[in-house]
Amino acid sequence: MTDPQIQGADAEARRLRELLGAPGQRPEPLSDADEAILARILASPQEAPSQVPARRGAPTWLRALAVAAAVAGIVVAGVSWQSRSTPAEAGPPPSLQYSGGTVAEAMAGTLPPAHDTLTAIAASAGTQPVVTGSGIQRIRSYAWYLSSTAGVDAVLFPTFGTLEVSPDGSAVSKEVRAPALGLGGLVVDEGRYPRGGAVATTRTPAGTFDADRAADLPRDPAALRAALVADGGDTCTGAEPQCIVSQIVRLYGTAVVPSDLSQAIWTVLADESAVQDLGTTRDRVGRAGDAVALRGSQAGDDTVILVIDPTTGQLLSWENVNTAFLTQAFDEPSVISFQAITSAEWVPAGS
Repeated sequence: MTDPQIQGADAEARRLRELLGAPGQRPEPLSDADEAILARILASPQEAPSQVPARRGAPTWLRALAVAAAVAGIVVAGVSWQSRSTPAEAGPPPSLQYSGGTVAEAMAGTLPPAHDTLTAIAASAGTQPVVTGSGIQRIRSYAWYLSSTAGVDAVLFPTFGTLEVSPDGSAVSKEVRAPALGLGGLVVDEGRYPRGGAVATTRTPAGTFDADRAADLPRDPAALRAALVADGGDTCTGAEPQCIVSQIVRLYGTAVVPSDLSQAIWTVLADESAVQDLGTTRDRVGRAGDAVALRGSQAGDDTVILVIDPTTGQLLSWENVNTAFLTQAFDEPSVISFQAITSAEWVPAGS
């Protein structure tokens, strides 16, 4: 791997850690069983797949990036192998369809502001009962974090993931290799969750997560905005809207977010004029939602798309799109990563 590739891989891994709230320090070493599972996931196939689309080719060092991300505690797509019998299996999934515009328009910044849509979502969230709980926060999701082939014949599969955050901030993350997406880019059989392929488990120590963060964040929009920017630290300098969106994604991916906090969150985002309205859509598991988009603060940065439940105000999913991933360029805006949060709930400790 060349120095620019190493730097690019490191930068992307750091970005994913920041986005998903994964710890910067090394977690507990993988057990022998987990190492064996990971080795099987990354194993070569017995049958060679058919022709590989030229523009989806990627160097084998992406496999190292996938392993490094997994060891860092990030839920990543497991590397596996299959026939290129359908377009959805041959590379990054197709874009979702949006009633208010296209991904290309969102990347160009030509869509209208999302103020009215987000204000309506916030108002609806404010009418929902505020559910609180104790014990373990369990967040389940369907994700595809590295949308690129890993070597000449490899395809990165999506995963079902379960993150359980304990009151002391320790966590257990389990990833199960999931079925491939269908031709339309949607989950083929959501009912197969949580069954599937081999399970990889990562455990992180107490203090890794702030289990009280959702409870402690202010509900006043101005104070909440300041808190989100402060949590982002130096990454927010000159990029406050992007920083706020990153903090929102991190929060919903690691905590059970009560409705009053959702109301405040979307009120904050409604006042960010750079956030664009993509209209309505259905996410990767078929749920209807309102979609908004935010371009990166610099040229070449990902555009982030959020799909939000218009009634409850819960974040249903997020997607990153771009015309390049590390050193690989695409012919059109492509999905770089996505996560559909399928459930977030409190469960008793030890369950």
